[in-house]
Amino acid sequence: MRLNHIYIATEHLLLGLVAELGGIAAQLLDSLSVSRDLDDLRHEVEAVLGRGTSATHQYVELTEHVRSVLTMAGDEAHRRGSAQTDTAHLWFGLVRYSDIEPFPMLHYFGRTRDQLHDHIIELVNRDAQTPDADASLPPSVQPGQKMRITEGPFKGFAGTITAANPGRRQVRVEIALAGRRNDIDLDILHVTPW
Repeated sequence: MRLNHIYIATEHLLLGLVAELGGIAAQLLDSLSVSRDLDDLRHEVEAVLGRGTSATHQYVELTEHVRSVLTMAGDEAHRRGSAQTDTAHLWFGLVRYSDIEPFPMLHYFGRTRDQLHDHIIELVNRDAQTPDADASLPPSVQPGQKMRITEGPFKGFAGTITAANPGRRQVRVEIALAGRRNDIDLDILHVTPW
């Protein structure tokens, strides 16, 4: 909310993905040697969207563009046989959406839309083949536990763990966003007991 907008646009999703410290988003940026300077990207987003007028909002709207990206991300997750939508699927959604609506922020990555798409597929396939290192979670990180999110686009949100994936060291946390319950998948390092 540092830009004081009363809505979440595709550019905000991009900021959140760049801010992510683990998972496919971080791997993508690292493998493309893309700067992870959020201040620079935030300035670019501000140049595109402008600055909002109020620092506090009771309700934040999702734009139609974001709803489309989320739908495409969910479709991609379903197509790949995943029961959950994670950051890799959000990347697919953003890249696919750029086919329908110009998304100038993709220039930030110095690759074409097709190159980004192919690179994400490569990372997802490689990640799926990585064996699980440590298949245990700390006792405080178990389904039913109330947690606060400490990193990424949902930093500061509180929710309840609904599922855990010890092999990937991830948890699914149910949060309330835009008046709806949403499940998001997070690295266990990005949550703390509440």
